[in-house]
Amino acid sequence: MTKKKNILFIINPKSGNGAGAKIADAISSLVNKNGFDYQIEITKAALHGHTLAQEAIENNLDYVMACGGDGTVNEVASALVRSNCCMGIIPLGSGNGLARHLKIPFDIKNNLKLLQTGKIIKADSILVNNKFSINVSGAGFDAHVAALFANTKGRGFLNYVKLVLLQYKNYKPFKAKLNIDGNNFERDLFLIAFANSAQFGNNFKISPAALVTDEWIDVSMVAKPSVLQTMQLAWGAYNGTISNHKKVEIIKAKKIEMLFETKIPIHIDGEPGGQSDKINVTIQPATNYILVPHTNYDL
Repeated sequence: MTKKKNILFIINPKSGNGAGAKIADAISSLVNKNGFDYQIEITKAALHGHTLAQEAIENNLDYVMACGGDGTVNEVASALVRSNCCMGIIPLGSGNGLARHLKIPFDIKNNLKLLQTGKIIKADSILVNNKFSINVSGAGFDAHVAALFANTKGRGFLNYVKLVLLQYKNYKPFKAKLNIDGNNFERDLFLIAFANSAQFGNNFKISPAALVTDEWIDVSMVAKPSVLQTMQLAWGAYNGTISNHKKVEIIKAKKIEMLFETKIPIHIDGEPGGQSDKINVTIQPATNYILVPHTNYDL
């Protein structure tokens, strides 16, 4: 008789405007109890998901399912680095960037079927000033908006767009000195993204060619656009052509060192990461097992 696999579901109850609080019953009714033993834990505070995932490793569990947004995914994945425990994702957040990149089903029934029909990949991660990132991190305007968005009462895509429109006009470009894999240059930037996957979330791709398994960081640099160019960039991010825009420069890299004249806001997988006048970014190849659909497209 085949031994049952052990799963821990880590649920962020605040994700998706409260959708996380309702998911436990659906999991209990849909999980295959003949093939899996499972536990459900609800996070109670920031970083609680990280602690729970660490305990899952200590208890030799086979899977940890991150039920939440990109912040929850980051907490879980950062605990599972270089372990044999595989992370699954049940996307419940505002952007769900990594889940969308990996084509993970949002429907809970189809999502749980991946435990039987999916495949396991080994994904890269990134260190940004020694902070773990598995999706997209960056500095500048998007990080500025991320810090404000974290403190807004209403989440969701429309509230994010409103913040972008309100903040765009007054946000000043910043001068950056960069060393990318030994090559030095300077840029005036509006934002810079360090992409492991292709997108921030909501299918907005900041680096359409990025892959989580290629052992490269896609460094996407954006100069400040005009109002018209902002609309062009938004459309390019949505349809996957942003790399063709004249305000965008994308370089694949293993290591990036940056110096700024003033402290610049940083975000880590969409969550505020403080401010700094220097950023060091390195690729961490093949650090995390992730459960994904069994398809033939590149990841």
